[in-house]
Amino acid sequence: MANRFCPGWLLVCVAATPFLSGCAAMTPRGYIEPQPMRFAAVPAIVFGADGAGNFQSASRALRNVLAADGYPIEVVTYEWSHGFMRIVRDQLDFRHAHCEGRKLAATVEEYHAAHPDRPIYLVGHSAGCAVILSALEQTTPGTRSEE
Repeated sequence: MANRFCPGWLLVCVAATPFLSGCAAMTPRGYIEPQPMRFAAVPAIVFGADGAGNFQSASRALRNVLAADGYPIEVVTYEWSHGFMRIVRDQLDFRHAHCEGRKLAATVEEYHAAHPDRPIYLVGHSAGCAVILSALEQTTPGTRSEE
């Protein structure tokens, strides 16, 4: 099985705007019924970089939803922040975010070497996206999938 390092976010968006004709709503042309998500047989891991201030609400929510729905995905919170409630400093210190991205890239590559068959995802929330993007820039090309 090929190794997968899937950058970015796992998003499923379905936008359907009904066209109103009088009081009845019509289904838009070209609407495709959403399909259930398919996951690899090997459990996946998500490294999550939360937003500024280290509140960890995004990674906690993701962890809770995946566990409640029974998906075999481990969520690891990557703590990159200057500290709890240090929102302004986290927002303004791009060098720190870049440095933390480098550390995250090293962590991901180390994890990939130890678990070559396990899919790896990176999820960023708000200011944590700067860390994720920096990590993606600094991973070696053989580690990531460009799909």
